[in-house]
Amino acid sequence: MKYLLTAAFLAAGVVCASELSTKPQPKPNGRIESRFKAANEKSFPIVFMGDSITHFWESRGKTVYDKYFAGMEILNLATSGDRTENTIWVIDQVNWQKVDAKVIMLMIGTNNTGHRPLTPKVEGGPCEKPEDTIEGIKVILEKLKEKSPNTKVLLLAIFPRAEKASDGQRVRNNQVNAVLPTLCDGKRVFWFDINSKFLGADGATMSREIMPDMLHPGEKGYVIWAEAVKDKLVELSK
Repeated sequence: MKYLLTAAFLAAGVVCASELSTKPQPKPNGRIESRFKAANEKSFPIVFMGDSITHFWESRGKTVYDKYFAGMEILNLATSGDRTENTIWVIDQVNWQKVDAKVIMLMIGTNNTGHRPLTPKVEGGPCEKPEDTIEGIKVILEKLKEKSPNTKVLLLAIFPRAEKASDGQRVRNNQVNAVLPTLCDGKRVFWFDINSKFLGADGATMSREIMPDMLHPGEKGYVIWAEAVKDKLVELSK
């Protein structure tokens, strides 16, 4: 499935995000540079990629990480604030032959939703539709296949955000998630949706006990995540 800019947006002169979400965008900083150094020095059977939600395994989720992933060699390449275009850039910085990853756990896209409106706030400004985010994730998967063809990818549904299911950002992420399974073949790329585990008994409401800021997991949220994915990561890394 191919997603294109609509004629209406082009006619309006609006910079829509399908090209922004798929064009590599550098985001150099000390944290990412240290990770690239590690990525060029040794192999890691498991790699994490994404944004702050994954990055924060090193801070908010560290106690949980140390308990559930102790002894597992994992390279975390996620960085706070990353969007799809940043992840595409990150892929190009890594010596994938050296890393020799067996499996990559990938979750990306909530910052594409959160940082760019559906319609421009100023004339000619950038906007982003769910289709643009999907296209960015599609490019990520294609680039990973090119760079590390024998590596499996565990593609996670973008986690729910906001308290209510009716929130615009939750709706947009759900629209992206609805299409992402079509990018998975069950052989190299595996779809994994654990979002229901973060929600209340009504299947819609999210509590601050799980995600204190309605975006990033707290300790309880990281426990839910770790318990859901650990066995799958072990399985795919064999």
